[in-house]
Amino acid sequence: MRLAEMKPGLCVSGSCKAVICLELACVSSGQALDRVTAVKLAGTTKSVYNSMLKTLESLLDMQAPLTFRELSVQFGCPSRSSQVAEEALQRYENGQQVFVNGVSDCTKPLYLTASLYATCKKLKVKIDKSKLIAMTGCKRSTFDRMCCLLEPHVESVLGTI
Repeated sequence: MRLAEMKPGLCVSGSCKAVICLELACVSSGQALDRVTAVKLAGTTKSVYNSMLKTLESLLDMQAPLTFRELSVQFGCPSRSSQVAEEALQRYENGQQVFVNGVSDCTKPLYLTASLYATCKKLKVKIDKSKLIAMTGCKRSTFDRMCCLLEPHVESVLGTI
């Protein structure tokens, strides 16, 4: 709760912060919490609640690690798309300075989801963009920029296959 109060830019009510902290505590202890009720108690919209939840999860390093395989299964993508997306992200990572303190930043959900979306777009596979953006906790414009940066790498992978 203190971290939520100290973080500038988290402009939500105290009750919203408290409910989000309660949900994070329930998740970490393995307890169930009804998300619909939590959103009502927080006094915000579902999208604001989810965005704040993702932000606090990120700040506290509580995010479950994502893999291309999990994403492709969850969104019904063929296995080829996850392989191409993974290779494209590796090429992007090798060509960019995306390291923070010697650790690759490409493990963040934004990179994985944007790579999968760009790949599915090139392979003409339908995928729910809104749900992918919700998983990242970022704005649509940020997601779109990341997709544009990854598209040339997806094309180069598809050109070599």
